[in-house]
Amino acid sequence: MPKDRICLGRFGKVFGLKGEIYFNLYGSEDILRTTDEFYLENGTLLKVERLGVGPDGRFVVKLLGYDTPESVETFVNQKVYVKGRSGKGDTYTTSELLEMDVIVNGQVVGRVLDLQGTDEAPFLLLDINGELRRAPFTREALSIDRVKKTITVSSEGFLV
Repeated sequence: MPKDRICLGRFGKVFGLKGEIYFNLYGSEDILRTTDEFYLENGTLLKVERLGVGPDGRFVVKLLGYDTPESVETFVNQKVYVKGRSGKGDTYTTSELLEMDVIVNGQVVGRVLDLQGTDEAPFLLLDINGELRRAPFTREALSIDRVKKTITVSSEGFLV
């Protein structure tokens, strides 16, 4: 798998009779709604024909060229990747931040799930030891290492 890919989620069960499949989202909904290409772990490229929401509120994906339940059956439970995008300098894209390791007190304790909030008050949604936490997306609170793909929280006091 190329290093520029990020795991966006996993295919769920087959949905309906037209080759649609449930999608369990791990990352940002913004990325899911704006991508038109998925990659499987083996590098297979899949084109997204449309994205919808099933009757239970979960995402449903229709892949281009897959028109029967049997044609998407092999994708059930497979991880789905998208091409990562990266910013420059002090600018970071959500896809670049996703899956970065989070370091607190010198130890890796979790990963980034999403960038949320407003332009004036952005924050990171984090998975810290299985618990959802937030940290302000500011220089005072965070130190980001693009090369190591880590975000260090400067003090536990910034985690809420």
